[in-house]
Amino acid sequence: TCYSQKNYLPGYVITLTGDTVHGHIDYRNWDKNPKVISFKPSAGDEIIQYPVTGIKKFLVLDEMYESAIVRAESSPYQFDQLDFDKELKFRTDTIFLQAVIEGEKSLYYYKDKNAKEHFYIKSGQEFELLVYKKYLREEDGKDLIKKNQKNLDQLNLYFNECSSIREKIFASEYKKQSLEKLFSLYYQCTNKGVSFEKK
Repeated sequence: TCYSQKNYLPGYVITLTGDTVHGHIDYRNWDKNPKVISFKPSAGDEIIQYPVTGIKKFLVLDEMYESAIVRAESSPYQFDQLDFDKELKFRTDTIFLQAVIEGEKSLYYYKDKNAKEHFYIKSGQEFELLVYKKYLREEDGKDLIKKNQKNLDQLNLYFNECSSIREKIFASEYKKQSLEKLFSLYYQCTNKGVSFEKK
């Protein structure tokens, strides 16, 4: 269903009070996580603009987003921009996190305005950044790429009840497809159900 030049598709929002309101959401096939969405309860209603702080969650097509205040790591990540600073540089962002997998163990995704990708796990109600950083270090006259892969230790602790996938954890990459496979292995290991998974 389209209204004007928009792309309104069936979906729902979950309000700050926990109510689920069905309607249509202006779906933009977001490359970077949105900070505002347009919603219509029905075709004849006025458009409602929901910022991140205005709702808890929304779903449209097979995409689910949850309002969150998170830490993000702001160091350069592209090869031609890497520097020799190994220290992590954190900032706080308020965004809609995209759910990749939700269940007892959940994975979330955030691509920021600089196209840098961040991944999060959830412990209780808190989103925890999986920490990863690339930087340069000079060795024998050459500039080598080094990595802070604290994310691997975080995931090992997160999946501590499933020791059979430990080797897979430390072989995983900081990429969506690799992490999706890792979470799938966890759910296969534990035989627990997933409440949501982006197709």
